[in-house]
Amino acid sequence: MRDAASRAGISETTAYRRLRDPDFKRQVAESRAEMLERAAGALAMITTRAVLTLAKLLDAESEQVRLGAARATLETSLKFRDALDLERRITELEERADATRADPTPRPWRAS
Repeated sequence: MRDAASRAGISETTAYRRLRDPDFKRQVAESRAEMLERAAGALAMITTRAVLTLAKLLDAESEQVRLGAARATLETSLKFRDALDLERRITELEERADATRADPTPRPWRAS
């Protein structure tokens, strides 16, 4: 905290006081979210290049390089599929929650 306060040009006491301020905490959270969005955008831009690189490596002469590229491709594909599935499931749950808030009449649960 001392280092962060010094970098910001404020006292350590002021830094702790600001951390207790809900508006300041909200601003920090918004700034972090914005930074993460920019980082995600940068990653999205280079992801295509990474995929194309893996595709080229699948044709490499070295069996070890091809094996590494194949493993990386499969592992990444599975993680990506799981992330998409999780996102879909969360979206469905949010939609159900929104519908429940709009119409709180109890409904029987059913799997989709």
